[in-house]
Amino acid sequence: MPTRVQDITTTTCPICGGRELDSYDSVRDYVEGRIARAIVECTVCGASFVDDRTIWPGLYEAIYEHADVLPGYRRYSQYAEIVESAADPLRRLADLDDVYESLTVLADEPDARTWNVLELGCGLGYTTASLRKAGLDAVGADISATAVAAANERYGPHYRVVDPEAPPAEWIGHFDIVIATEVIEHISDPLQFVHQSVRYLKPGGRLLITTPNKDSARHLSRWHTDAPPVHLFWLGRASLQTLADRAGCTVSFLELAPRPPTASGALGNDHLGEPILSADLTPLHRVPRNARVGAFLRRVPGLYAFASRLVVTGATLRRPSNVADRSGPATLVALLRTSEQAR
Repeated sequence: MPTRVQDITTTTCPICGGRELDSYDSVRDYVEGRIARAIVECTVCGASFVDDRTIWPGLYEAIYEHADVLPGYRRYSQYAEIVESAADPLRRLADLDDVYESLTVLADEPDARTWNVLELGCGLGYTTASLRKAGLDAVGADISATAVAAANERYGPHYRVVDPEAPPAEWIGHFDIVIATEVIEHISDPLQFVHQSVRYLKPGGRLLITTPNKDSARHLSRWHTDAPPVHLFWLGRASLQTLADRAGCTVSFLELAPRPPTASGALGNDHLGEPILSADLTPLHRVPRNARVGAFLRRVPGLYAFASRLVVTGATLRRPSNVADRSGPATLVALLRTSEQAR
């Protein structure tokens, strides 16, 4: 187990700027042999974050190179395959993962087909491809050349490698919607990320952010999310409200219909607080048998959701006091809107 960390270097919360910080147990690094990372919690906005937010060079290239076998990423490789052949890939994604349900809400808006859409952190490209198949003019951007090359090969030339410090000039003020699904928790400076994302928007444009919802898991451990430096932040509503305020945006939270938790953990997809890559950035683990079962279930529409209900029901019957305490959805969806006036 990681040893307790007494001292931290962070003096102000990177989300709200507050100084009321609490240090607690460290979490093992995503890469084997690296020093454990200290976790800090802000008592003002409720954000939890990693004290040392250094991202190892080549980390995401290695992740996307081996995405089909890494817990937390292998389901994304399968989503990429499903999207290629699905008649309505956006709905299929929403059936498999509540992260994508918010995108169906946007795509159903009457003027959606007139929008220019940018997906930041597009990864393997399946979300952008799904939006395009739904009739939206969408492009994707990522820092990983490996991921972008795979997306362009699979779905066509709709993806670019983008340095966040040097965005394409023609993108500034160009987009009606910017989408960042499960991205902000990976970013070392979320406030800077929001500021940059807003620069891509037209006046009155919207930035959709999804992230694991810390508010829904207060009965769990204080860092119940992926190992750092893959996940660097764990945020709730107060944190995202603060980011929106500091970026000069209004914010609303999409209230998605309640749905049972997925069987992701039971099917070997999660990696909470443990090394996944060796020191040379190769996978440490083979794909477990239960994860292969999950891959099979996802291929049949509706079967994965049915299996999830069975898993959750079984867990509730065995340990009712440990699984029933959820105060909200597992995914937090925030929609930030810029001023209608030119920035």
